Amino acid sequence: MAKNYDELAKDIVAHVGGEENVSSLKHCVTRLRFVLKDESKADTDYLKKRNGVITVAQAGGQYQVVIGNEVTDVYDAVLRNSHIKGVGEVAEDDAEDAPKGNLFDRFVDLISSIFQPFLDALCAAGMLKGKLPCLLPPGCRQLTVSISSSTPWATGCSNTCHSSWP
Repeated sequence: MAKNYDELAKDIVAHVGGEENVSSLKHCVTRLRFVLKDESKADTDYLKKRNGVITVAQAGGQYQVVIGNEVTDVYDAVLRNSHIKGVGEVAEDDAEDAPKGNLFDRFVDLISSIFQPFLDALCAAGMLKGKLPCLLPPGCRQLTVSISSSTPWATGCSNTCHSSWP
């Protein structure tokens, strides 16, 4: 039997400043994501203490009310009990479509996203390079030196990953 979230939904809308203060409403897996016209009208302290609300966060221009696993039921109750038009479900990290941060931060994000798929392979190469001589018998250790010296790019990559470990 499903719980009735109408009272919680009405209370949340009332304490974010009312329907007239809500520009848009979305939800992700655990949060109601309000875009408010005036965040000072929201009663954050009340909502944090409210039964059924885990906490409240303000990030990325959004007023986020953390509900938990029942967020879709509460979201449906908010839409049912108000004139707020919902956008629907969004990905957890999809706060806004506009790029965030200054130019340097966006550049670092770009470089990180380019190299992220290769990090596992680079770290594995470094681990193999470090462990292989320990596992081979003494007569075969010269083989590992000749292999790593014939592929200097692999040596450089594995040294980079290996030296960044604590």
